[in-house]
Amino acid sequence: MHVRYQNLREWLIQVEEMGGVKVLEGANVEEDAGRLAEMLSHTEDAPAVLMNTIPGYPKGNRLLINANGARQRVAHTCGFDPRIGGIHLVEALAKRLQNLQLLPPVIVEKGPVMENV
Repeated sequence: MHVRYQNLREWLIQVEEMGGVKVLEGANVEEDAGRLAEMLSHTEDAPAVLMNTIPGYPKGNRLLINANGARQRVAHTCGFDPRIGGIHLVEALAKRLQNLQLLPPVIVEKGPVMENV
């Protein structure tokens, strides 16, 4: 299996097509985000929640909660078939970790992570 997305935007589109994302408009970050995260973490197969149009924040700023809170999304994120069973997912992840080859670090002077846009 292999990952079928290049970035978070593509991942979101794919997971939305799977029915795994709910968009929440106008929720308050200070009060609602923590409550939602707590509730969703205790709910089996809960959707990922994309908080959009957040009061007090510029348009376009969004917050994703519970991205990998369901087996199907964990499988998709790791490049496995989202229909894989729970124990099979654990076995597949263990096998992948056994064959994991670490990338050596690359030290750079500048990079996007240092930009303050």
